[in-house]
Amino acid sequence: MAGFTLIELAVGLAIVSILLVLGMPTLNAVLDSSRLKSAASGFSSGIQLARAQAISRNQQVNFIPALSGADLTAGWAIWNTAGVQAIESKSVQESSGQMVLVAALDSTRAAVNVESITFNGLGGAVFRDSAGAAVAVNPVVFAFSSRSGACYLANGTGGSIRCLDVRVTSAGQIRLCDPQVAAGDSRQC
Repeated sequence: MAGFTLIELAVGLAIVSILLVLGMPTLNAVLDSSRLKSAASGFSSGIQLARAQAISRNQQVNFIPALSGADLTAGWAIWNTAGVQAIESKSVQESSGQMVLVAALDSTRAAVNVESITFNGLGGAVFRDSAGAAVAVNPVVFAFSSRSGACYLANGTGGSIRCLDVRVTSAGQIRLCDPQVAAGDSRQC
C-alpha cells in the first residue's frame, strides 16, 4: 500500500518545524526591512508629489507629516497654502507605517523641530516648526527606523534592519538613501 506511516509523518513535521524555527529571525528582519523601506519610499514619494504640485500650480504647497502625539509618523498630507484644500494624503496605517519611527534631524544627526515643508512655485523648500516659523536647517533628514529592532551599522554592530533616510534640501532636492553604505555606493546619503 502506498502512503505515509504515522512515524514518517511525525518526523517530516518535526523537520519542517525545526527549519521554521531556525529561519524565523531572518524572516522577521526581512519583513521589518521591507516595511521600513515601504514607509520611507511612500514618505519620499509624498514629498516629491508636493514639490511637483507646487511647481505645476505655481503656488506654495505644504507637505505635512502626520503626528502621533508629538512624534512624526510615516503618514502625511499635502495641502494648498491656504490650508483649505487637501491635495493628497496617506494615513500612517498604509504600508505598515505604524511599525516605523520617524525623526527629523539636521546633517549632523541632531534632532530638529520640523513639522512641515512648504514648497514654492520654483520647487524650493522652506522647513517649518510646529508654530509655522521657518527653521534654518539644510538639509532636513527624516530618519526612518524600526520599532522592533536595531538598525544595521557599517562597523558590524547593531541589528540586521536596514534603516533609511529621506533627505530634503532647501533647493528642493529629495533623496531616499541608506546612511550606512560605503562611499561610492549609489545608495549613499
